Amino acid sequence: MTTFAQAWSKARPRLDQIFGGSVQIIPMIVSQRKGAQPDPARAPVTIQAKFTLKPDTDDIQGIRKGSRLESFSTVQVARAELSIRADVWSTIPYALSDGDVVVVPDQPRFSISTIRPFHLGHRVLVLVVEEQQP
Repeated sequence: MTTFAQAWSKARPRLDQIFGGSVQIIPMIVSQRKGAQPDPARAPVTIQAKFTLKPDTDDIQGIRKGSRLESFSTVQVARAELSIRADVWSTIPYALSDGDVVVVPDQPRFSISTIRPFHLGHRVLVLVVEEQQP
C-alpha cells in the first residue's frame, strides 16, 4: 500500500465526520388518500451532508390542575439532523419540502420534518424516522 493510500485510509473517517458523507434525497408528494408517493417532477439527488443522531430527552406535559401538572413525563428521544453546507444547498435543483425522504447509508429511512436556516446560508434538516413497512 502506498503512503498516500495509508494516509487516506486514516483521514477518510475524520473527513466524513467533519464534512459528512453521501446522502440521497427522494422528493415525495404527500396525499391524504394515497400517502407519500415519489414526485415524478423532481428527480432524486445525492449530496454530501453531515448526518447526526444524538440521544436527548423531551418533556411530555399533561393536564394542569391548579398549580401542578398531572401526567408530566420525560422520555428519551434521538434527534436526527442533516446539516447541509451552503455551497451544497445551492446545488439542489428544487426546493425541499416536509415529507421528502432522506436515505442515509446504514440507517433507516427518514423524512424531513423541518428545514431550519443556519449561519452563513447552511441549512439543518430535522428528520423523523419513516414508518417501517412490514
